[in-house]
Amino acid sequence: MDWALYSKFYIALVSMVDPLAAVPVFLQLCGSWQRAQQKAMINQIAWVTVLILLIGFFAGEHILVLFGISEASFRVAGGIIILMLAFSMLTGASITPLSDDDTARSALAVVPLSLPLLAGPGAISTVIIYAHKGTGLLHYGLSALCIITLGLTVWLVLRSAPLIAQGLGVRGQLITSKVMGLIVTAIAVEFIANGLKGLFPILQ
Repeated sequence: MDWALYSKFYIALVSMVDPLAAVPVFLQLCGSWQRAQQKAMINQIAWVTVLILLIGFFAGEHILVLFGISEASFRVAGGIIILMLAFSMLTGASITPLSDDDTARSALAVVPLSLPLLAGPGAISTVIIYAHKGTGLLHYGLSALCIITLGLTVWLVLRSAPLIAQGLGVRGQLITSKVMGLIVTAIAVEFIANGLKGLFPILQ
């Protein structure tokens, strides 16, 4: 058993998911909520991210084939959603749900916070690739454990978001939000550009 394979898998997931980059976005969307509401949202984000990546690991390739969706198209779609989120961070526009019920908040936890911000095209592509790097129950079990550990990492990082916000202050949060909005915009453009290269090879 190549144990290094699974440590590389976890590191690749952390790199692709990048939970630290999600902190300013989380504060932008949920910073004004009550602490109990924030904790509930963080719990949902963590387990939804894990669920999406587990589905991607075990059935992602089959789902894309079933619906005739190429990985390139998936990257473009994810990039567009992230781009919309980035614009809201740069302009200060709110994309919080209009209603204040749990269903609306759960929808926000799924899109855009879990998908595609955390469990985006890059992370899903990573789990699909690693799904083919071994066979048997042990391989699938250890890979699933890596994904669950990644979810725990996301949970721990987002739980620290209020402390980060307190340390930054209002002005620091505003500056961080704008800077991260620009970075998220660049990430979205990169997703779209790579997707377009896959759809139109002449752009390579």
